[in-house]
Amino acid sequence: MKIAADHLFFGESETRPGRIVIENGLIVDLLEPGESDLDLGNALLCSGFVNAHIHLDLSIPPAKDHTPEDFGNWLGKVVESRRSLGPKGLSEAAARGIEECMASGTTAVFDIDPSGHSLRPLEDSDLKRVIFREVISLTDELEDQKSLLDFLDADCDPKKELRAISPHSPYTVSPMVMDRLLELSKTLEKPWAIHVAESEWEEELLTSTSGPGADFLRKFETDPAAFHRGTSFVQSLVNQQTPHLLERVIVAYSVDPSLKCEPDQLLATIRGATEEPTTLTVDLVLDNCNRQDRKSTRLNSSHA
Repeated sequence: MKIAADHLFFGESETRPGRIVIENGLIVDLLEPGESDLDLGNALLCSGFVNAHIHLDLSIPPAKDHTPEDFGNWLGKVVESRRSLGPKGLSEAAARGIEECMASGTTAVFDIDPSGHSLRPLEDSDLKRVIFREVISLTDELEDQKSLLDFLDADCDPKKELRAISPHSPYTVSPMVMDRLLELSKTLEKPWAIHVAESEWEEELLTSTSGPGADFLRKFETDPAAFHRGTSFVQSLVNQQTPHLLERVIVAYSVDPSLKCEPDQLLATIRGATEEPTTLTVDLVLDNCNRQDRKSTRLNSSHA
């Protein structure tokens, strides 16, 4: 089947007219303007979008009276939202998120799912996906490891679904459990993702176990000293001479304007430690800790 349009988008600054050839559900060729089975006319034709970091089970309408707030308080409200929604509500939210993705032209997602509530809605959808099992562990005990292994070992269609690991962040996963998860990723050859540098207090917590991050952990009766690394998370892996743990990583990096570490600095650190390609998903926070107003871009790190 040949489909024509006045505007084909190839990721360049300008579109151009042309045709695509589809066989067995796949685009197999790109042609200059000419005879077609379907002519879309004055329309934009492009490949499906990829959402490289999404929490489908949190696809809930934003509060109308939302105002910027402290990051720790915002994070606590996320936890409370999951509790209040319950399993049924989280699955319904995931289904709504999938509908929104498809309606906006997104055809593939990297979904961060802590409890499996998006699994069934995704099975019933046409979205291609990498599903990350998110892990939060404030202690050195990795709870329900069997469930994690069963999730990773599930029988999936590799052309449509991949399974992966996501330690939530350096301040919600103890260093001991973090190392175990990353070694597991290496052993099983599974990608892993993590939130890094989401707040200005993250590095203060990891280097000196003080500040708002330490207060945040104390709310959960957790000793901040257990999260001491002496430096940033990525640099600590480099210093430990464990650069292999940075392979197959997808970093969700929320840029607070007050932070000193820029995306290119983070990429440079990872590039210097590993030869493996790295994807850095950058969430540019337009208003400090305002999770409703942000835009995203993607940077790909790879060696020539």
